[in-house]
Formats: sequence, structure tokens, C-alpha cells
Amino acid sequence: MIRAEKLAVEYPGAVTALREVSFTVRRGERVALLGENGAGKSTLLLSLAGVIFPSSGNLSVGGVPVTRARLDEIRRLVGFVFQNPDDQLFMPTVADDICFGPRNFGVDPETAMKRMKDTAAALRISHLLKRPVYHLSGGEKRLAALAGVLVMEGEVLLLDEPCAFLDTRSRRALVSVLRALDHTMMIATHDLDLARSLCSRVIILRNGSVCAEGKTAELLDDPELLERCGL
Repeated sequence: MIRAEKLAVEYPGAVTALREVSFTVRRGERVALLGENGAGKSTLLLSLAGVIFPSSGNLSVGGVPVTRARLDEIRRLVGFVFQNPDDQLFMPTVADDICFGPRNFGVDPETAMKRMKDTAAALRISHLLKRPVYHLSGGEKRLAALAGVLVMEGEVLLLDEPCAFLDTRSRRALVSVLRALDHTMMIATHDLDLARSLCSRVIILRNGSVCAEGKTAELLDDPELLERCGL
């Protein structure tokens, strides 16, 4: 479903964010992307979403190469939930925000409205639809941002630190929602408990390269590895 082959990303100023990154994620698999700050987690997710493009190597989702020429296809396949939901929510109300994606891709108003209501019901946020986004709590913003991605009916879900700054109840609600989804997922996180509860496999990045990859329980029970990778 997701394939990276010797992926490299270099930012202006000759700053290398990713180097020689290779991995495969199977359809329906949930993979945690771990690493200390600056390891390259967010850069990798942004590359998969077609927000930035590789300097070298190959990257594909569902057999579609992540290139500028195929960007519309990638945006239909991949949904990206940003670390800060305020970077994602911008319409006057929650309903408007959820509807924006389908309408922007040419879905007719009636169908877009139905998809919005169905998605809100699935995430149990129907009571928030008329509320201004700036009146939402942190947990409510997370769910609204997730709804705006799920309504697009893509196959791949990318989440950057989905539980950051959430209280215990909001975190539990979000984890419950994510566990019920059947999307292929990559979740960048510092939360090792989240990785254990949601993901069967982890990829650990260190200084822009893959430091380790394997079953979640095996890698997270290796204290020497976690220490070496800043976890």
C-alpha cells in the first residue's frame, strides 16, 4: 500500500531531513512512526501526503507515485491529520469545515452533506456541527479535524502526534475512534503507550534514517534500543 525506496528529503540550506529511508506498509496495517524530535517523522508524513517532495528515491501510495503530476490522485488516497488541529480547521463552523474537502473536489452539495453527517455521527460529534471551530475544546478539535479527513473516503490515514495535549478522557475517545477504523495508518508519535495499543508494527527513525523496524512488542521491550534512539 505504501512503499518507500531509498527516500531522501533535503531542505534548503543543504539540511538533510531523510536519508536512504526504505519500508513497506501493507493495506490495512497500522504502523507507528517513532523517533526523537528532529528524527524526520513529520517530514516523512508530509512527503507521503504530497506536501513536500523527495530529493531522491521513490515513494508511492496504492501504486501511485507521489509526484506533482499525480498529486490529485494522492490527495484522494491519503488523508493527513496535522499535529495542531488549528492548522487544519478554518471554516466558520464544524459542518462547513467537514464539507469543505468534498465540495472542493466537486462532490455535489447533497452528497457532500450526507457524507458530512454520516462522518460526524460515526465520530459522535453530530452535536458540534453548528458550533464555531474556535469554541471547541482540544479533543473536539482533534475529532473535527479527523472528520474533515475521513469524509474524503481515502484509504490511507496519516496522523502527526494525534494525542498531543489531550486530557485522559479525550485521549481515550480518540484512541477508541482510531481503533475502530479500517484504514491503512501511519502514526507519528512520542506516545509509546499509543503505539502499543494501536499499532502492530513500528518504524523508528534516528537522524533521518531508519534505526529499527519490527513488531511493536519486540522493539518497545528493548530498553537499549529505545535509549539509543532517544525514546
